[in-house]
Amino acid sequence: MRVTDKKKLYKVPEMKITFSRLIKDPVIVSSHEDAATVFHTMWDDSLINIQEQFCVIFLNQANHVLGFRVLNTGMRSTSLVDKPLLISLALGCRAASVIIAHNHPSGNLQPSIADRELTQDIKRKCEFFDIKLLDHFIITSDGHYSFAINNIL
Repeated sequence: MRVTDKKKLYKVPEMKITFSRLIKDPVIVSSHEDAATVFHTMWDDSLINIQEQFCVIFLNQANHVLGFRVLNTGMRSTSLVDKPLLISLALGCRAASVIIAHNHPSGNLQPSIADRELTQDIKRKCEFFDIKLLDHFIITSDGHYSFAINNIL
């Protein structure tokens, strides 16, 4: 085999990680209410009472919002969470912390057992990568519930 043939044989795709900052004056999340406001502002109002969605806010060490992402749009009463994707995105934008949220189309603000277990699982996975989970919100069209404020984070 010629050298040029080997180069073709072993050519692999190059991976690049990019992150663009498009906002000069980033939003600062300095309280639970600030975070809830970001979620309520960014949430798709046409789906809040119809389908569960799972979203995340990525923050730097100064609590400047690096970005917002809808991770999943699910069904009436459930939404899957791609935890490796959440961690990958946090690492990709060099987030120091994250705040997660999902909506309850039923309007019930109380977390289920599954919500509590999911929160603890995400918290453990984030801690492994030195990323802090600051809060988990349940969002409805009429309000929100904070896991941190209710001391279950």
